[in-house]
Amino acid sequence: MYLFDTNSLSCLFAGDTALTPESTHIVELQLAPESRRLDIALLPIGHAPWWKPGFRKGHLTSTDALTFFERLNARYLIPYHWGTFDHVTSKAHDAIDRLRTQLPAHSRGADVRILEPGAVFELPVEEKEM
Repeated sequence: MYLFDTNSLSCLFAGDTALTPESTHIVELQLAPESRRLDIALLPIGHAPWWKPGFRKGHLTSTDALTFFERLNARYLIPYHWGTFDHVTSKAHDAIDRLRTQLPAHSRGADVRILEPGAVFELPVEEKEM
């Protein structure tokens, strides 16, 4: 897990990780003391195969990624680790398709940016409270 921080913009790259009580510590230690909010959470999403019950010990499902996003209180979530190849029991887009079905009912669904290959995301300027 890596936190990129310019003192005005921040981005968490989670790598290949699971949802644990310690998952948010890097953001809490670096940004919270300065009352700063994480700008972008780059979180992997995977499709948990039925035959691999230990999948979630080292990976995030789409549901886990949404929970992690909420815990981080990031401005935006950009999911990755999907669409690359078919797996034994899942297709390349199963994880992102599952996430897409969850977004309309999720309280932060509008803050998730699904980027197709080659797409660009420009971080909107955050309006500061006066």
